[in-house]
Amino acid sequence: IKLQQHLVSQAPLAGSYTRDLAISYNNLGMVQSRDARFAAAEDSFRQSIVLQRRLLSAMPTDARTLSNLGGAYNNLGLLFVSQHRYADAEGAYQQAVRYQKQAFESAPASTRYRELLSNHYANYSKCLTSQRKQAAADRIAAERSSLLASQHRNTTD
Repeated sequence: IKLQQHLVSQAPLAGSYTRDLAISYNNLGMVQSRDARFAAAEDSFRQSIVLQRRLLSAMPTDARTLSNLGGAYNNLGLLFVSQHRYADAEGAYQQAVRYQKQAFESAPASTRYRELLSNHYANYSKCLTSQRKQAAADRIAAERSSLLASQHRNTTD
């Protein structure tokens, strides 16, 4: 990560360096989370989010950046759920769905973006259920079902 940070500082407009650093922070956060290093994991996910947002300001419709940002928020939500911080997780999942939905809308033929959006919806719905917000959880589950149904329609046409 230190080398990537150096590259970004030397060439801040080189999006590939920034993207690689953001992905590295996200991956580091996942490892830290598995090792129960929750504060470090949260910091790493937030670093990834800051970098992805910087990329997004330069390329607001880039599906890959939107998807990566959605993934970082989803991972942050998973971290919060593991700590029983459901209100924080709910906010992270809202952002995960928001950005992954934009990625999918930018590249609707991408099955990967559809699958990731479906996963984000599922995590969000489970989080809402954990908070006893069943009506909201049902609404999110219905959005996921609609997404999956549209996939089925597209593959049978």
